[in-house]
Amino acid sequence: MQKRLLTDHGAALGVMLVSRSDSRTAEALRSWGWRHVEGDSPRTSPFPHGPLRGLILGA
Repeated sequence: MQKRLLTDHGAALGVMLVSRSDSRTAEALRSWGWRHVEGDSPRTSPFPHGPLRGLILGA
């Protein structure tokens, strides 16, 4: 599904925001190739208590 979303629109990058309290969804996305936005990993986030974490796919 995720590859189709990017391919259908000619996008080179996908961005998703996930609630910080929803670690199961974030881990599922990471297992499918999504990665934390630089500086927004659980250990290095400048806003570790903010409501959302950013993940990207592609590029």
